[in-house]
Amino acid sequence: MRENNFALLVSLVLALSLCGHSADKVARNPPPAAQDLALKVSPTKLVYKTSEAIELHLTLENKGQAQQIVPRHLKLRTNIRLQILDHQGGSAKWCGRIADELVFLKSNYRTLSPGEFLKGRLTISCQNAEDPGRSWGYKISVPGKYTIEAAYQLTLPRENYEKGFPGARVVSGPVSAEPVTIELQ
Repeated sequence: MRENNFALLVSLVLALSLCGHSADKVARNPPPAAQDLALKVSPTKLVYKTSEAIELHLTLENKGQAQQIVPRHLKLRTNIRLQILDHQGGSAKWCGRIADELVFLKSNYRTLSPGEFLKGRLTISCQNAEDPGRSWGYKISVPGKYTIEAAYQLTLPRENYEKGFPGARVVSGPVSAEPVTIELQ
């Protein structure tokens, strides 16, 4: 009986050590979205007047070893998602229409080689607010500090992209950037 208890104890220790080893391996190897693409966001300036358009510079870089399928242009709500928080933690609301992509058009995408990057400049504050049919952007009009969290994410199933670009990889996301802070005066 003592030998059975010893064998059970050895089996238990071995099983626990194997479980711990696999958990360490998962923690050291981030998912493909985290390692193959990187998103960097910076405001065009740190302080804006309430009457100015708020703009961001974005850079999406292929940090992987294979070609990645990416959009030709970075666009709000189509492949760039924002969470904009005021100093009290309230979220900025969207104004106007939402024009998300519903169909895959190969001409809207390209491959990004390892080390290559895609740059964009986006106006994120509400534009054409007086005309709901043409307005778009986030309502950011109250003076104060705002934290902007950005993520790159494709909206369609990965199969749509893979059919159009055989052999290339697609990272659907989200791929998050470091948050940035701006001030509205």
